[in-house]
Amino acid sequence: MPVEVNRKGGSILIWADLTAEHLIRLEQCHSAEEKTSAIADIFDLKSFDDDLKSEIVVDLYFYALQFAEEMKFSREQTSAFFSIVKATHHKCIETPFDNMQATFDFFKELVLCHSVRRPPYSVGLFNPDQVQKVMDYVLRTYFKHFKMYKFAFTPKVRLDLSFKYIGIPETPLPESEAVEDKDGEQAVEEPDAEGPESPQRSGSAGERLPSEGENDDDMPEGMHELRSLVELTVTEQIQQLRLAVDEKIKTQDKKLAEKLSAVEGASALSGKAPGKQKKK
Repeated sequence: MPVEVNRKGGSILIWADLTAEHLIRLEQCHSAEEKTSAIADIFDLKSFDDDLKSEIVVDLYFYALQFAEEMKFSREQTSAFFSIVKATHHKCIETPFDNMQATFDFFKELVLCHSVRRPPYSVGLFNPDQVQKVMDYVLRTYFKHFKMYKFAFTPKVRLDLSFKYIGIPETPLPESEAVEDKDGEQAVEEPDAEGPESPQRSGSAGERLPSEGENDDDMPEGMHELRSLVELTVTEQIQQLRLAVDEKIKTQDKKLAEKLSAVEGASALSGKAPGKQKKK
């Protein structure tokens, strides 16, 4: 569920995701396996055994509830804390681009909204000591692994390139590639062993570039120069793109490391963070 934080405060998340009935059901679970199954059922993540993303989400929710139990939060506090963690995660994965600082600011606004009594914009649900422990827990468990969550939930992007040359008409498919099927209808042969990325298949639809082994006498006029120009241009552009991407990745990694170090440093000054949580 998307959560918007307004300029005067945040959105109050008590009972937003976990109702009192849900919490009673979870409290009645006698083992980690029962609680995990209950979480998967409540949030329709029943395929978490086979789906990696669902498994990550179930673990995130499980440990958040375990932390709330160790802190002896009331049901209202547990519901609000759980929704803060859930909303923070959705903020992280809403874009494939770097948004660590934006996600952390969003998380702080949600915590503030539930720690200061200022009706109707916020409620004093957590005291200062609980706020500090909530901040420490989320920093140590979620933001420390921010890049892992970003990687796991960011969809893969595929870039397809095609070429169209101005002033040169499209070349129709050779007659040898069209064969008669059994019913007398026209069919196009499958690509050869070289695959769809072979030189013969490069370019826009219906267009064919000469291969390296093709007879020079069979090439249309001007194809010699065109092939050399294309090969040189593409090679240079690919090299420039590779260098630019490598530099961008190094810069982003450096920025993320600096932000995480600053956040952890601030947390270390304000109090000792809790240790790693484990399933009971």
